[in-house]
Order: sequence, then structure tokens, then C-alpha cells
Amino acid sequence: DGGGEDDDEGEEDDDGGDVDVADVDDEQGEMDEDAEGADSSGAIAAAKRIQKGMIVEYASASEGEQGSFYRGQVLRVDGARATIRHETLTNDEGEPADETVPLKLLRPRPPPTPPNFLDAAKRGQSLELHYMNGWWEVCLRKRLANGRFKVEATRYSAIHDVDAEQLRPAWQWDQANGLYTF
Repeated sequence: DGGGEDDDEGEEDDDGGDVDVADVDDEQGEMDEDAEGADSSGAIAAAKRIQKGMIVEYASASEGEQGSFYRGQVLRVDGARATIRHETLTNDEGEPADETVPLKLLRPRPPPTPPNFLDAAKRGQSLELHYMNGWWEVCLRKRLANGRFKVEATRYSAIHDVDAEQLRPAWQWDQANGLYTF
């Protein structure tokens, strides 16, 4: 809804309480930046539940944004919903927007992109493209010259020619087992 949550009075230490984002340790609830902990299948350890203070990605359900993920931080968890502070979406005052969303639309921040993961990528493989401040579902269509790639956002029939740095795996969060795979 984009509406702000302006209750800045006292913090609470339980899972449902308010938290001042400036006071949250950036590493709380996140995975090791070195992406160690991958098992033999290539799965990487991840959190099993969304918690207050965690950096997450929000799957937009807005028209024209389905299939995209945007970064935010969890301010509060209340039952099946969480209040997040968006990293790039702002309110009318130009400040990061707070929004209450269903937990099912959140996932922990994915692990870092594995080096050279595109070397093994095949035509038709699902990827994510950094585009318009979010990560969008795309499909690899072709390798181009100079390390560029042609990808398609099939949901929107949109073709993009992009640099490798704009792509990452199409991460899948296995919440039950606390793993990320692609």
C-alpha cells in the first residue's frame, strides 16, 4: 500500500516489535557473503523464516511488476504479514517507503552471484536481470559478442541486450530446508 508507519516511539525486542533500521546490524539474519556452505548439489544455506531486521526481497504483485523482486528490510513481523522498509521505493516526502505485505511475498536476500556462473548457462535458462531498481525474471536467449547476453522477460515479451554484471541466477528459496538453489 506504500503507506508509512510513523510509530517511532520505543523499540521492542520481540519478533513483532518496531525496530529503528539505523540500529540494525546489516548482517542480522543474512547469509555469509562468501556464499560458503554450499552443499554438493550447489544449494546454499539460507534462513528458514523471515525475521525482524532481516534484509529481504519483496516479490511485487503490482500490475506490470509481476516477476520482479525489490530489496527492503523487515521492520516488524505480525502473523502472516510483515512491515518492510523499501530500499528504493519512496513515500511522498522522498523517504524510504514502509509497506505491510504478506510474508509469502518475501524471501531472504539471495546469496552473492557465483563467479562465472554464466559460463555454464544454457539457452532457455531462467535468470534474473537487474532492471528498474529490481531483479526481474528473464530467460537466456543468446550469447552476444563482448560478454553481452540477449535475455527475454517472457511475461512481458520484452527483449534486452545486457552485460553479464546485470544478470544473476534465478534463485529459488526452499524455505522448509533453509536453502537457495538455482
